[in-house]
Amino acid sequence: MGVTKSGEIWSARHQKQKVTYSESRFGDSAQLLAQQAFEQMQAGTFNREVVDMQIRMNYSLKEVGLMLGLSTNQLLHWIMTGEVMGQKVTAPRYDTSRGVKQRINGVELQLAKERLDQARKQTAA
Repeated sequence: MGVTKSGEIWSARHQKQKVTYSESRFGDSAQLLAQQAFEQMQAGTFNREVVDMQIRMNYSLKEVGLMLGLSTNQLLHWIMTGEVMGQKVTAPRYDTSRGVKQRINGVELQLAKERLDQARKQTAA
């Protein structure tokens, strides 16, 4: 039980629940996602259907920009350079599943929002 890595697959397991994230799809975020899932499992708030829906949903760059409070050009600049608001911040990755082009899935959107909120707090301080 807990969070484990096998090859490029990160797994979170608690009681009878299990979820996996691959580094090929989620990059460095796979470990973070597995850790968050494990914490939710321990707290009893993990919902497999919500996770599956976040992974399946994908958004256009315009939609992601609106949700993050960025213009499409700012979002593209962030994705291409890794910089937003003058800071180095890990950009959201494109959803590469099923031949999707220039779209970002719900999991990447959630992680990007968390990182962007953190960068905004540092800028304001």
